[in-house]
Amino acid sequence: MDNDKLKIFKKRILITSILIFTISLFLPAFTANNEGPVGALGCLLFGFTSITKDLGGTAWFANIFIIFGWVYFLKSTLASYFFSLIAFCFSLSFIFLDEVMLGEGGNFYTIIELNAGYYFWIASIVLLSISSCIFLIKEKITIKSVMKSVIKYWNDPGKS
Repeated sequence: MDNDKLKIFKKRILITSILIFTISLFLPAFTANNEGPVGALGCLLFGFTSITKDLGGTAWFANIFIIFGWVYFLKSTLASYFFSLIAFCFSLSFIFLDEVMLGEGGNFYTIIELNAGYYFWIASIVLLSISSCIFLIKEKITIKSVMKSVIKYWNDPGKS
């Protein structure tokens, strides 16, 4: 693939990932007892409020890292890969929760099932992670080469 076609292909992957993420916002993310389905948009807008209350809020950090992954996808495949991989780890943390805090009262509700919004959210992150990994391989960027550059810079920051 020549350079122009590669850039177009990367843009299409980026747009697809963002589109899948956007679709996830209009779907229920999970179902909690006595609450019914909880919308993904509400999770995005208010998920940070439970960061100090329970571990459910830590999954919300995936949103920050996926945004950085998108921003760097066209500029730095390596940075995008690391950001999307961190986003993936944070997003998976939600699977291990039994209950989550909902509402202003600070009440905890049992998570009964994960719904389509959650899976679309994960799919968006996975698409970016796998694509970044494939482009890293194509660009022949390895952890070893990155570490050599970091060590070289660390030893002599003025010459890099």
